[in-house]
Amino acid sequence: MLSYFLYHTVVGKRGLISMLGTERTILEMQNELATLREEKVRLENKVRGLQAKYGYDLDLIEELSKKQLGMAEANEKVIIFTPKDLEMLGIVH
Repeated sequence: MLSYFLYHTVVGKRGLISMLGTERTILEMQNELATLREEKVRLENKVRGLQAKYGYDLDLIEELSKKQLGMAEANEKVIIFTPKDLEMLGIVH
């Protein structure tokens, strides 16, 4: 009878080993939450740079327009890579 309780205390569904795994999962999730919060702040700052009430971030607008609309200054050259080109260069997209 005692061995039954000892076994379940250590290995059971609510035993010590299970609790250690749960604590490890909690730590991993807390780390992921911290990373996601940092990403949220970064994205909020980026959005703020695109809103008139916070004053436009002209550098950000220029970067986005060049990237998404294919725009460039007269003295700049634009090089467009296809997915196949990126694959050949070893760049994963």
